[in-house]
Parts: sequence; C-alpha cells; structure tokens
Amino acid sequence: MNALLRGLVVSVVAMAMLSGCGFRLQGSGEVPESMQNIYVQANDRYSLFYRALTRRLQEQGATLATDPATADAVLYVLEESLGQRVSAVSIRNTPLEYEVFYTVNYSVTTGGKELLKPTRITAKNRYEYDDTKVLGKDAEKNMLANSQAEDIARQVLLQLSVL
Repeated sequence: MNALLRGLVVSVVAMAMLSGCGFRLQGSGEVPESMQNIYVQANDRYSLFYRALTRRLQEQGATLATDPATADAVLYVLEESLGQRVSAVSIRNTPLEYEVFYTVNYSVTTGGKELLKPTRITAKNRYEYDDTKVLGKDAEKNMLANSQAEDIARQVLLQLSVL
C-alpha cells in the first residue's frame, strides 16, 4: 500500500472515530434541555445579530417558538446597535482608521422568572481607511459587522449553555 493511500485510510478512520465519540468544537455552546423551545423577542427580525442567533440556535437543535406563551424560555433583545467612529486621523485631519462596533443588550426569562439579567456584549474591530478604495473599505466594514454579529451570537449561546 503506498503512502498516499495509507494516509487517506488513516484520515478516514480518525474522522469516523471522532464523529462516533461525540466530538464537537470547544466553545460551540449547547442549548440546555430546559430551553430547547425558545422564543427570541426582537424589534428587528432582519438584523445581522437576530439572523445569526436564530441560525445558531437551530443548529444546536433548539426549536424557535412562534409565541412566547408556549416557549420554555424567552430571550429578549433589548437593544442592538451597529456603528463606527474615527479612531485615527492624518496630519490633514482625514480619517486613517475607523473602529466598527456592534453592541447587543439582552436578557432571558423562563416561566416568568428572570434567568439572566440584562447583559451587554460589545464587539469592536478596527480597519484602515483609504479614500481611494471607498468601495472595498465599505465591503470590509460590512464583513466586520457580520463577523461581530456571529461572534456575539456565539457568546450568547455560551452564556445560555451555563444557565
């Protein structure tokens, strides 16, 4: 058996063993059994964060309730904001660097009891600005915002997993 085929066989066997033992990436945040039927209350159901959170909840096996009265738990998105500010300027007083920030404030209740008090999570990133590459920098800002929404959704799931 040549080395390439042997390496392929070893890889397939290792993948089969890892999937059979329940291996999952650290930090993926599993939704507790008591919150498998969850309602997400948000003012903007089309925001980057709402879409990232609901997708991650479903990936973890949770069911998104359509009515808070029938849900095991309710996650309230109390506040959500996305913005940017200048973080560095040139000698000519033109922006050289921007900071993009995404902030989410949320709480969780179950059975009418507050399980998690209002919690604020903020993600920040910086990017260099070049006024000759406006379209590319705008796309970079949008990519950072998407990444921040995903990161905050992951952090929310991690917090849910320890409740």
